[in-house]
Amino acid sequence: MAKEKKAKKAIKQEPAQDEPLAQALVPEDEQPYKVPDNWVWVRLGSSINLISGRDISISLCNDEGKGIPYILGASNLENDIFNIERWIESPDVVSVEGDILLSVKGTIGKVYLQKESKINISRQIMALRALPLIYNAFLKYFVTNICEELKEAGNGLIPGISRDIILKTKFSLPPLPEQHRIVERIENLFEKLDRAKELVQSALDSFETRKAAMLHKAFTGELTAKWREENGVGLDSWESTTIGEVSKISSGGTPSRTNPQFYEGNIPWVKTGEIIWNVITDTEEHITEDAIVNSSAKIFPQGTVLVAMYGQGFTRGRAAVLGIKASTNQAVCALIPSVKLLNQYLYYYFECNYWKFREKAVGGNQPNYSGTMIAKFPIHLPSLLEQQEIACILDNLFEKEQRARELCDIVEKIDLMKKAILARAFRGELGTNNPPEESTMGLLTLPNKFGIS
Repeated sequence: MAKEKKAKKAIKQEPAQDEPLAQALVPEDEQPYKVPDNWVWVRLGSSINLISGRDISISLCNDEGKGIPYILGASNLENDIFNIERWIESPDVVSVEGDILLSVKGTIGKVYLQKESKINISRQIMALRALPLIYNAFLKYFVTNICEELKEAGNGLIPGISRDIILKTKFSLPPLPEQHRIVERIENLFEKLDRAKELVQSALDSFETRKAAMLHKAFTGELTAKWREENGVGLDSWESTTIGEVSKISSGGTPSRTNPQFYEGNIPWVKTGEIIWNVITDTEEHITEDAIVNSSAKIFPQGTVLVAMYGQGFTRGRAAVLGIKASTNQAVCALIPSVKLLNQYLYYYFECNYWKFREKAVGGNQPNYSGTMIAKFPIHLPSLLEQQEIACILDNLFEKEQRARELCDIVEKIDLMKKAILARAFRGELGTNNPPEESTMGLLTLPNKFGIS
């Protein structure tokens, strides 16, 4: 009887985990989400060798293809392609084919599955080398999936992530055959999405090309050649003038931010970021009449054409039409057309000449226009009737622009779909798991298989 009790006690006792294995596993209460039973949560550092690069003097490099390629940083990685700029004959820290290269300083999160036999890596790059129970393509997609988390973890004046962050990352590890199935499913789905994205982008590019061509024809008279013939009007009826001669030009102002009550009114107040080739019917902020009185801000009538005089990115030079009475900040040029000029014609004029006018901006860090500069822009002006015909034709054409914008949304949705696929993949939700397959946990204790001894 005593022996039987002793045997039962032995059966109930689970063997204690050895220290390396315990360090590799993520405790149950720290696991981010549930994964299939034959998967196991581990620290990423237990499944890879992590190699940190080091910088090398440019004087030791060459651009003649001698030695092995040298990767400087994220700028060399684009669309899963390694753009080689330099080579080195005496390499220092070398990554090998199959390693996952990750940019970890400056621009964080560029990921590349190495195809080259050897690369010398700089300090901006770390190489993740999969241990035997990890499929390197699976590791690549995992790193891609956690890139946003890695970026958030970056710190310092120059963003960067430490070795410790990578090594302690929680990693849901399925059996090796399941890793291969997941990669196959991801790549199959991504291929279909990429094909759809190419078709959408082609349609977008085609529309933009046609749009630019139509705008050019509009302001050279070609678009309304048939209309003029039908109405007995010649191209010599067009007048060469300037924006300042056919419109009243003004600008707005910014009420003092030290008085918050100025921004608690009901007068729409337009900022440059709200000028996006659109009709403005409301604004993010509204100011009071007192704000108008106590600043250079003004109220402009409905139909005023607005042009952003400066702003970040592609803001400078964009135009909009006021669909309401509104005020603007000082970085917005307001153009009130004379009786000779149709506001919609003026709006399309700025859209047609957007890139040309951007080149005319002046200034150092932030090039800009002034109302005086805009007043000197030349414009060819047909009769009001012909302007109306041009605007009507362009309006009908650009109704399709909304469809093009919807296509832009599709491109963004495709990128989001890829992120969703990766998130599901590492939760075991792609329908590829085979429950009877041996659990990864059973293999962790095998020597020289997982890097745990």
